[in-house]
Amino acid sequence: MQFTDIQLVDSFTNEKDSHGFIKFEVSTMDSFFTSGQLIENQVAIFFDFNDPILTNTVKNYYLCKDTIIEVYASICEGEEFEGYGNNGVFTDYFESLYGCDSTRVLYLEILNEDHKDCMEVNNENLIEKLNTVNIIPNPAKDFFEIVSDKLNISSIQVFNSNGSAVKDFRNIHGRKNFRVDTSLYCPGIYFVEIQHENGEAAYKKVFIVD
Repeated sequence: MQFTDIQLVDSFTNEKDSHGFIKFEVSTMDSFFTSGQLIENQVAIFFDFNDPILTNTVKNYYLCKDTIIEVYASICEGEEFEGYGNNGVFTDYFESLYGCDSTRVLYLEILNEDHKDCMEVNNENLIEKLNTVNIIPNPAKDFFEIVSDKLNISSIQVFNSNGSAVKDFRNIHGRKNFRVDTSLYCPGIYFVEIQHENGEAAYKKVFIVD
């Protein structure tokens, strides 16, 4: 790429006006890249006959990026978290719409029955109340609703399969249900973190379809 007679001011004369920006788009050949492949770009800028000035290396991922999401949770004996009821590290694998892998690693701790958070396990304790959080409908298309039977919701975060936050709802006080509009969401797997006013959190998975 060559620019003739660009007349770019040097930085000693005017540092601010010495900056130039180029925006361009490159189309790839069919099957040249695979989903999630790392693409590194660097540019050499020549001024007259001087040695080139090398830019920093920019890293991008084709279509999507493989991600790992870590979740730490604790429950009382006899309870379950997303189908798991034992101490340990559990790994679930999902594939995004574009073919990248999303990995969720769950670090689950089972608390003893004499733990302060489990003392009322037989008397409608907060952990039991937390497990009554549901997402309906699931799979969802245009919206889904978070329903908490007993605990008030304080905030909600929605993450895509790459681990990026796509929506953040704050200061939701005094409500046990909340509707999330997904009409503009791409189809795929999303993770929802629900914070309650008592400080406890619930983690749910929702599928968005066309």
